Amino acid sequence: MVLFLFVPSVMGAHTFDTKATTSQTSWSRSNPYTLSYTAGAGSTVMVLGIATAGTTARTGGAPTYNGIAFTQIESSVSSGSEGRIEMWYLLNPPTGSAYTVSVPNTNARTMNYMVSTYISSTGISAFDVSASKSAIAANPSQSVTTTKNGDVVIDALFDGHNDVPTANTHILLYSSDDGSYSNNGQYHLQPTAGAITLGWTVPSDDYALITAAFKEVSPMNITSHGNNYTNNNTLSITVNQSTVVSFNLTSNISINSNTTSISSGVTPLSNSSPGGTTFFANFSFPEYGTKYVNLSVTNTTGGSDYRNWTVTVNDVTPPSQVTNLTNITIPTHDSINLGWDAGTDNAGGSGIKDYLIDVMNNSINWAAYERPTINATGIAAGYKNDSYWYTFRNNIPVNCSLCHSTLGTREFAIGNFWLKFNSTYLYAFAHVADNDTDAGDDYIKFGFDPLKDGGSAPQTDDRLYKLYENGTMITYSGNGSGWDINASLTNISAVEGAGSNGLRFEMAIPLSEIGAPVNGSSVNFIFESECKNGSDFQTRSTFFPATGDDDIPSTWTLLTYRNSTQWDNIGTSTVNEYSVNNLLSNFRYGFSVRARDNVSIVGNRSASFFGQTADREGYNITGFVTSSGTPLSGAHLSVGEYVVSTIADGSYTLSDLANGTYTINVNATEMEGNSTGITISGADQVLNFSLNDTVAPSVASNTNNAYFANNTPITLSAAITDMGSGVKNATVNIS
Repeated sequence: MVLFLFVPSVMGAHTFDTKATTSQTSWSRSNPYTLSYTAGAGSTVMVLGIATAGTTARTGGAPTYNGIAFTQIESSVSSGSEGRIEMWYLLNPPTGSAYTVSVPNTNARTMNYMVSTYISSTGISAFDVSASKSAIAANPSQSVTTTKNGDVVIDALFDGHNDVPTANTHILLYSSDDGSYSNNGQYHLQPTAGAITLGWTVPSDDYALITAAFKEVSPMNITSHGNNYTNNNTLSITVNQSTVVSFNLTSNISINSNTTSISSGVTPLSNSSPGGTTFFANFSFPEYGTKYVNLSVTNTTGGSDYRNWTVTVNDVTPPSQVTNLTNITIPTHDSINLGWDAGTDNAGGSGIKDYLIDVMNNSINWAAYERPTINATGIAAGYKNDSYWYTFRNNIPVNCSLCHSTLGTREFAIGNFWLKFNSTYLYAFAHVADNDTDAGDDYIKFGFDPLKDGGSAPQTDDRLYKLYENGTMITYSGNGSGWDINASLTNISAVEGAGSNGLRFEMAIPLSEIGAPVNGSSVNFIFESECKNGSDFQTRSTFFPATGDDDIPSTWTLLTYRNSTQWDNIGTSTVNEYSVNNLLSNFRYGFSVRARDNVSIVGNRSASFFGQTADREGYNITGFVTSSGTPLSGAHLSVGEYVVSTIADGSYTLSDLANGTYTINVNATEMEGNSTGITISGADQVLNFSLNDTVAPSVASNTNNAYFANNTPITLSAAITDMGSGVKNATVNIS
């Protein structure tokens, strides 16, 4: 039969490292009394036993190892008549090199001491229990009751007998005898906690005995951590400004104390008290940026552990609204200098990065109110401050003082029109020039191509609204080759122009007539202002777009219906001013500014500022347009969006042009177009054009088929037309 003996292993226990003593045969009065000692790697506790002769206690203070003071166990114990015993310990002594144990001895007591070191399997040792006694007796012994498995139990014995003990119950460290008394020590590695007795075999005499045990301690270890924002164990979180977050830790052993470290811009609020195995702390994050929160917890014997969170704090609050936007200098003919009060970011925010400068764009915007009464004479309250005006160059100044009292009597060399829509109507308003006293000759046109299918002629979806200054309104529908008057369209609320040299027109067009547009949809569009029969007998046709033709939808421009005021960004500035350049003279612009912070959050738009560029001292370009020497009437000359037409004698005038270089484009029906550059430098210029006729005349009718006798006269007739240079003569062929 084979017997198997199972010896249970003890997980986690101290082990012996090494030991040293001053001498086993002699004692010394040295001050200090030193000893070189090397603690092995991983040593967690060093124990020192000091025996002194005589009953007077040693003086000079605590012993040290490499300058680090030991901690005393019990008090110095006197044997009664011959000597004393002391026991000291040092946790986590320096290891790996020879360092000095130094025992002060200022009163020159005769002494002997021994040192030993031990290693905890957990990496941490701590004092557990101790006991001391003195008596005159044989075979001294002492019991202690340990509290943890794996303790190391050590004793230190001063004995007055002149021989060393003959036996000991556990592992001997040293017995040192100078012939009169002895210093002795032994240790035991106790697997299981409980009572343990260490004893000696020695004849009766006086003695002093100290016994101490050291336990293994689990190191402080944070077993879990988290926060109530992400509800997980991530150590990097992102929050918005002013968010309150609670961070928590759970430890394997009791938390005796805690330390909190935070970066600037983090506000501590509250935390739990030490004592249990959990800890939490609450913080607020009022400032933008990357912040840190460090929670460290400590056990008196088990050391410390910590967690460090990185917290990215988002700035989600826009900067404040920019205020007091205005022009800071007198506008020039081509620039307006804007200025405003510096914006501010929210407290703790990322700070103002720059400002966005916007100008009102070309769109058909949502009308925030109904226009119940269509009345061109009452537009000041209805339109002036809540509108965007499409402006275009005109030949004759427009007196806007009747509508915009703040502008006085100043005249503008521009015309204006205005568009807005709601769920029912598109409101259209125009403010244009007049050059005579005739009440019924001038008119405006608004054209719409809902399907945006363009073409060289109006299509069936196209609509045109023509309003004369006397209030007569005619509506048209496209037929694929031209316009038909369409009486079925609702001629609603057409109002004639009013005011001297400043005609105003207004109409409300049902959306159902122009394709039922909705927010986000778009339309091709044209506007025309026709000013007839002036004192100089010129007819002025002004278009938007400048090169548009109301009979050719492919030349119209695109406008988008939007249910909010729309703006185009024209620049940025890091300071609170901005110069807007390259503007048209005598032109009204709407501006707004928004502050942007360093995380690109943009604040609310400032109140709009409407600025007007100044008049400019301009010069005229005059001349004639001919074809083969014949004056051309109705030829169009354009400089950018500035368009004029020749009169009957072929003459034209481009007026009020500033110094600079211009390209003048010329075109006329059935003529080859032409263009040339010209420079104005402080004086008027003359420039003539000759266009080539590219289309032959056409015979519209020829019905002369006749029989006649010899020498009998007959009359031949035919309708011959030429839209270009005209018909000079005709050739008659007889066969």
